Amino acid sequence: MVRFWVIPIRRERPPRLAQEWRGEDVPWPVPSGTPGRERHGLPALRSDGDNPIMTECRPNLHGGSGDTHPPHRQRSLMSKPLAKKTMTIGLIGSRGQLGSDLLARAPQQRSPSLEITPLDRPEFDLTHPQSLAEIREARFDLVINTSAYNAVDRAEGELRECFELNAFLPGELARACREAGSALLHFSTDYVMSGGINEREQIPYSEESCPRPLSVYGLSKATGERLVLSAWERATVVRTCGLYGGKGSGQKGGNFVTTMLKLARAGRPLRVIDDCHVGPTSTWDLAEVLWRMILEGHPPGLYHLTNAGRTTWYDFAQKIFALTGTEADLTPVSLREYNPPAPRSPYSVLSNDRARQQGLSLRDIDSALEDYLLREGL
Repeated sequence: MVRFWVIPIRRERPPRLAQEWRGEDVPWPVPSGTPGRERHGLPALRSDGDNPIMTECRPNLHGGSGDTHPPHRQRSLMSKPLAKKTMTIGLIGSRGQLGSDLLARAPQQRSPSLEITPLDRPEFDLTHPQSLAEIREARFDLVINTSAYNAVDRAEGELRECFELNAFLPGELARACREAGSALLHFSTDYVMSGGINEREQIPYSEESCPRPLSVYGLSKATGERLVLSAWERATVVRTCGLYGGKGSGQKGGNFVTTMLKLARAGRPLRVIDDCHVGPTSTWDLAEVLWRMILEGHPPGLYHLTNAGRTTWYDFAQKIFALTGTEADLTPVSLREYNPPAPRSPYSVLSNDRARQQGLSLRDIDSALEDYLLREGL
């Protein structure tokens, strides 16, 4: 049985920015780079061995300070099987496309039953210290954080806001969870990856691959990963790609699938990038696997979870129109020609190696898309 609770949040202090973090709390410098970022007054992000993000890279797959344990000693996401009959979960961002599908797919089981508390704005706001205090006081068994700043192009001019929501506040949330004894599930993105042999040889990035972010957004998410995993040994970070779900993204006004259909049906000409290889992922499918991770006792740390396979945004758009019988004025364009404000990697396919080793997998991209279109009546 799933029960939902709403906790009223009292605001006793004005909001503050998380840039109050001390410099030593940030695991790596926060450089910016690629053309146009000098306006932020930060050093350029380079693609050579001098980049602090690409040197001495030791991916932390197991959470905590970086120490790893033999498989038989690894903690589970919930640390240990629950002795009580109810698992309490705080779900930050329950109204978003991933959060809403997590609610929809919550298992209707009897033991343990799930007591899910939606934590949403305006009542709950991570930028307010009182909200973090509420996390400490509630002492949930698990906190799931689906909130993020995901306006990729706008982030190039909103570095402060982007880093607050994607890096510093998740780090503070991890600390609050550690103090409360609550496991934490946080989300990241394929935008932390780019370049190198993976791009040249078309090799999907594993959890062992070193981050190489090109954009402000990607750098903020990579920083957030490190802050979360270094703060709490029972934190899990899931990287995924190109999420689409029933609710759509509030910051983007939908998702790629709904945007393509809306524009095509309005008769608008569409120029879609045909040389960026990605792994678009259904939040419906992702939610199912996440519940398995939570309830089956998989170890914490870093995971990649995407629908199986790879495609380009142009090929994905073609598939959307073919499945829905939509006529579209669709033109392929190269990444160089499209020239978005935020740099993109031509190849950011993730390999779900760690999840696959534990028997966790998502179905292929085409099947997930077809199911989404039918389920949403698009």
